[in-house]
Amino acid sequence: MNEKENVEINTKIETDSESESGAALSQIYSNVKVTFETLKTTAKSKKMKDTLDEAERLAQFSIPILIIGETGVGKNWLTQAVHNKRKSLGKLSKKFCEITCTGIPETLFESELFGYKKGSHNTAYKDKDGMAKMADKGTLFLDEIGEISLLLQTKLLRLVEQKKFYPLGAIEEEKTDAHFIFGTNKSWEALSDPGVFRTDLLYRMGIPLCIPPLRERQEDIEALMIEFKNSCSKHIGVLPLEINDDAKERLIQYSWPGNIRELKYVMEYAVILAATAPDTRKQIKPCHLPKWISKTKKQTQAEDVSMDTFETTHILPMQIKHILDVMDQEQGDREKALEKLGISEENMRLKFQSYLREGEDESLQSRIKQYYRPSKKGGKP
Repeated sequence: MNEKENVEINTKIETDSESESGAALSQIYSNVKVTFETLKTTAKSKKMKDTLDEAERLAQFSIPILIIGETGVGKNWLTQAVHNKRKSLGKLSKKFCEITCTGIPETLFESELFGYKKGSHNTAYKDKDGMAKMADKGTLFLDEIGEISLLLQTKLLRLVEQKKFYPLGAIEEEKTDAHFIFGTNKSWEALSDPGVFRTDLLYRMGIPLCIPPLRERQEDIEALMIEFKNSCSKHIGVLPLEINDDAKERLIQYSWPGNIRELKYVMEYAVILAATAPDTRKQIKPCHLPKWISKTKKQTQAEDVSMDTFETTHILPMQIKHILDVMDQEQGDREKALEKLGISEENMRLKFQSYLREGEDESLQSRIKQYYRPSKKGGKP
């Protein structure tokens, strides 16, 4: 399985103890469990309130759920809220497991989902459970499900329909009692194309639940930016900063192509700049916002920038600058810096690797090289 040497798969397993202290609206800075109650504190719009109410009702049943929404709208948060609701009702007792399906070779996807038996391939030195088994009596979230091949869809169909599967190299089938939740940034109409997605699988993936993009629920923006602002302020040890009226107006009028994820990064960026500014009156002003926020709503929509390009040019550099600043503060002590940041060594390495490969700021790339460590598997920038 040579693909495994070169491809990183984004998987997450949340144990019971991790679920209790997992992230809420601000993944890095909050120790509050994601529940419908925490999500409702920032849901001021009717659209989002209706979405949360519908999801909470669906959480009472074992049927699969298909969450549809643009990149960054918070599909993962809603999934965790459903998981925790089902646990509180006694319908689940085990783990929250997640696989992000984007760009995964078929053999690697199968081994991560179904597991494998010793000797099934040249690196299978012992049996390995897949996510389907680890999520037994828990939740299995398959995000970006619209990206998997038609061949993998065929194999997934049996798992969803019968809750049975064969690990690679196995002669006996295994069962799972996982609750399936799927996520996609494709529309229902796009998934309904038989050349893209199997309709028999689509209809078995459960009731579609749509999360509206942030630009369609402006009432939520102020509550969200206050949540992220306060979380970041607490994390860096400063009192919550005021947002002046001009900055607030720009934030509310901006179209947010990156949705909640972008808003979170922008508020972290603004808090750090404002908190470290020489100005004695600590408040977030327009000068503390990224330059693209100052553009008008029409200008932003006219650019029609893809989400991949947007993340590489805007969001990723902000994340990396924050990581590097913390690394500098801790004088290169990786363990202390990673604990302070709340991220893993692998997460940091992948961000560094991505920017070394695709970023444009040479000075930032130079800073990255001071701390970048290639993968032990031989990954290259």
